[in-house]
Amino acid sequence: MACRARRAVLVIAKLDRLARNARFLLSVVEGSGEAGVIFCDLPTVPAGPIGKFLITQMAAVAELEAGLISQRTRAALAVAKARGVRLGNPSLLPATSVMAAAARLARSRQVADRAQDVLAVVR
Repeated sequence: MACRARRAVLVIAKLDRLARNARFLLSVVEGSGEAGVIFCDLPTVPAGPIGKFLITQMAAVAELEAGLISQRTRAALAVAKARGVRLGNPSLLPATSVMAAAARLARSRQVADRAQDVLAVVR
């Protein structure tokens, strides 16, 4: 959104690090500034419809890869759980109401800080 407003180039280091969702990635490419988007890992992608086609294909591959990783992870966790491995952080204690209140307060502070940062950009 900021690039579009400023008619700036959006520079992305790696396509699959921005997103592994083809629809979202294409919305970023479509919503970028006049100069468009530059993917550092795809320096030879031409502008225009051919470039858009290539980006679409790469985004689809990234989305497929994310789905396969998720599938393998779920399968490995199921196997570990079946073997009796206790999943999660064993050093974490069950939360108390005091801990929950402290977490809510910390999160509220984070939200307020972020709102101040965004407000400066909006103004």
